[in-house]
Amino acid sequence: LRTINFGHNHISLSGAIQLIETLKQECHITSLSLRNNVLDGSGVAKAFSEFLLLPASASLTSLDLSYNEIDEAGVQLLIAALEDNNTLIDLKLQGNCCDDELLG
Repeated sequence: LRTINFGHNHISLSGAIQLIETLKQECHITSLSLRNNVLDGSGVAKAFSEFLLLPASASLTSLDLSYNEIDEAGVQLLIAALEDNNTLIDLKLQGNCCDDELLG
């Protein structure tokens, strides 16, 4: 299994955090989509930004968090995590609760 697509499934913040905890154990996933799950605020961004700094995230090259409710503070956390993560090459954040200019 290399790809997980939980898009459009109304996964809660606690469900996303449980998924991250599972991925910390042994992750061989290269692509993960949680697109359009109404994940709110900075909570999910904080959890993913911490995950992206762990060796367990080394196989993850694509992360889709688009069309959730991640705010500007959450986007900033994810951007900061990318400074120390050199394996993630595709991060989708469009359609969240932040200024499009921040997303470049």
